[in-house]
Amino acid sequence: VVSAPPMETSLDFKAPARQSITQKIPIVNNGSEEWQLGVIITGSKAFSGPASLVVPPNGAPAEYPLSFCTGEPGAREEGKLTMKNNQTGVTFEYVLTGLGEDPLAEDHITRRCNARDSLDLTFRVPHFVPGKAGALSCQVE
Repeated sequence: VVSAPPMETSLDFKAPARQSITQKIPIVNNGSEEWQLGVIITGSKAFSGPASLVVPPNGAPAEYPLSFCTGEPGAREEGKLTMKNNQTGVTFEYVLTGLGEDPLAEDHITRRCNARDSLDLTFRVPHFVPGKAGALSCQVE
């Protein structure tokens, strides 16, 4: 029995900080029996997905949903996705690279105020800086 070497592919992700994106990876089984793939993601915790995938026989594709989410703009994340069919020994390997881009605006606030009048506003700001808790005070003129 001759087995093919594992196929390795590279997947690159770019996403705004604190936003999750999902890439569906197609897997095709041209055999006559269903595949039960075990899935392992190593490296950065910014990558996630289900622990298994069932691939139907006879060329019907299945899609593995791989998600990427990082909390830091400019963060470079690396990982590896391995899918293995223990019945046939076929392994699919993906080298994962993710880049956190500048975050998107999470809200838009408009308030009217007369010239030279003060206006105090209180609103919630999401906490996204690790290790820095507490109140945030801003003054705008």
